[in-house]
Amino acid sequence: MFVHNGTIRGFEAIKRELVLAISPELYGDIKGTTDSEIMFYLALSFGMADDVNAGVARMVGLIEQLGRQNGIDNPVQMSLGISDGRSLYGFRYFLRVELTIKPDGFLTEDVFGGVEVNDRGAVPNQGA
Repeated sequence: MFVHNGTIRGFEAIKRELVLAISPELYGDIKGTTDSEIMFYLALSFGMADDVNAGVARMVGLIEQLGRQNGIDNPVQMSLGISDGRSLYGFRYFLRVELTIKPDGFLTEDVFGGVEVNDRGAVPNQGA
């Protein structure tokens, strides 16, 4: 089971590169067009069946890398629920953005940490 709530910002701009990173053996199983399905097949391609944390971390890392290369700020915001029928995994990956109205009427944006998903699981971002 793979449950995703969130978004890939700028998905259409990086979709082709994401799809090309999916294992050829899995590509034919893709039925839809959503970012959720692409994330699932990327994580599977990156070893999620053997190591859930590593597969998810590599998937997020690729999206972040392609986002940066395409000028997309904070490309991944997600909550994931994953189960193999024996274990249940939960992930939350985000950057909290706080909007403030300055005295001159303009908005400012402050970004606060979040979590980093890596091969050790979800750990607090150093900037949090």
